[in-house]
Amino acid sequence: MRFRRVNSKSSSLNHSDASTILQEEQKSIAQKMDILSRPADEFGNDTLLEELWAKKAFEHSETHFNLLISLDPRSLKLTPFDDQIYKIFREDFPNFRVNYIDENELKSDASKLKWRSFIEKFDKIEDFSFGTLLRVDSSKDFSPENAILVVRIQFLAIEIARNREGFNDNLRKDYAKKYAAINAENNKAEINS
Repeated sequence: MRFRRVNSKSSSLNHSDASTILQEEQKSIAQKMDILSRPADEFGNDTLLEELWAKKAFEHSETHFNLLISLDPRSLKLTPFDDQIYKIFREDFPNFRVNYIDENELKSDASKLKWRSFIEKFDKIEDFSFGTLLRVDSSKDFSPENAILVVRIQFLAIEIARNREGFNDNLRKDYAKKYAAINAENNKAEINS
């Protein structure tokens, strides 16, 4: 997966900057992909629609991971409703492990009923039910092996919990050197071209 640094001076990136970047990225993606908001019965099994969704989900995951490796995750605010989402998530799912997602636990029949009730509490949040990629193992990067499809509010609840409970803390340290080297190579290639 190719990542772009959010800001070359990531240490000076603050919470407000991160929220602005995330909001701008989401608006940009939404504008490009407004076709996705049209009624599903207009499309059937349209491969173009599937490709657009996959692109949108990938761009969202790329942006999110860039923020995680650029900022202190504990100070990252994903929505204006983070406090509410976290509080209700932990009330409804007090023992849910967020560091490593057991897909069977997440998608069992009993879990689906419980999640449906949780999801419905946030139907006023924009794109709350959009399909979104979630990292299975919070200590690792996005990859085909480390991603599952969830609805946006599940992604938000789990990632907010990971941020607040410290499961995303080591990402910046672990990936900073790796992505600094990749960015240096990319910058060098751009200069030479």
